[in-house]
Amino acid sequence: ELVLYADLPSRVHSDFCVHIPAADTRLNWMTIQTLVRSMPELHKTLIIATIRKSSAENDDAIAFEKDVGNDQSKETKDYYIVDELAV
Repeated sequence: ELVLYADLPSRVHSDFCVHIPAADTRLNWMTIQTLVRSMPELHKTLIIATIRKSSAENDDAIAFEKDVGNDQSKETKDYYIVDELAV
């Protein structure tokens, strides 16, 4: 689980808890139920996010630079799609 801050943690309380399931897996209802039930105690909103690899042609993709060393023949970016759901 991750905690998401709108500013520096020393300045603000975190409002969100982020859960990112493992790639190519499904969340079972017990996991969702456990996460959702703990949010009121923590005073946070649960965000479930999935991240999947994409291509550069997809307008919704986010690009991340990757280290390819001195090999200029390799692609220097990986592209991903992030889907999120606030619960």
